[in-house]
Amino acid sequence: MLGVCTAICAWHRTRIALAKVRSLRKALATDATSLSDEHDFEVACDPQLSKEQVLRTAGETLAQLGVRTKREGDLLSAVSSPWSVAGSPIFHWALFMLIASLTVSALVRSHGLMVSPSGRPARRARLVRLLGSGPLFDWSNVHRSYRVDSLVPHYLYQGIDRGGTPSVSVLDSGGHVVKRQLVYPNMALETGSLTIHAAEYGLASVHVAHGCQRAGRG
Repeated sequence: MLGVCTAICAWHRTRIALAKVRSLRKALATDATSLSDEHDFEVACDPQLSKEQVLRTAGETLAQLGVRTKREGDLLSAVSSPWSVAGSPIFHWALFMLIASLTVSALVRSHGLMVSPSGRPARRARLVRLLGSGPLFDWSNVHRSYRVDSLVPHYLYQGIDRGGTPSVSVLDSGGHVVKRQLVYPNMALETGSLTIHAAEYGLASVHVAHGCQRAGRG
């Protein structure tokens, strides 16, 4: 609803801006002859003043009001640039595009938590997970897996303990490493549209060949 309202507002402001641009362009093309033939109102001046005095007085008065004027012969003009009216429409269309991009992103992206055992490639179908995906997200187009190669319980970097820090590898469909790096707060692994953050780590139960269970790092 916010996006729809913003688009309507942007369209309305664009129409107003276009009308003002046409008016400003017409004003820029005005000369002394056309202004004397077609104008909205006249200001009576002291008949004892010369044309030069009238123009000088008008320029000084407008300058005191903060209006910048331009003198060309017998014509004193103050016309804004046509681009001066574009700020509001551009801002509102940019805001609409931001809202639209966030909406499309929510439809086509997937995000959530995935439990990743250390040392084994992890794929979506094999994991306990809490994932959310948009209605347009297609899992058949996912050709990446990732692997936690190792885990440093206390990783020190620049004198700061980053906590439990895994070394994560992203693999392609053939099992080849695309990218590998340590992942800790404010240092996510990014490759293409995939972003991996380290959320938490701890003990987990894993199955072994003879059917027993043991505690291990998960």
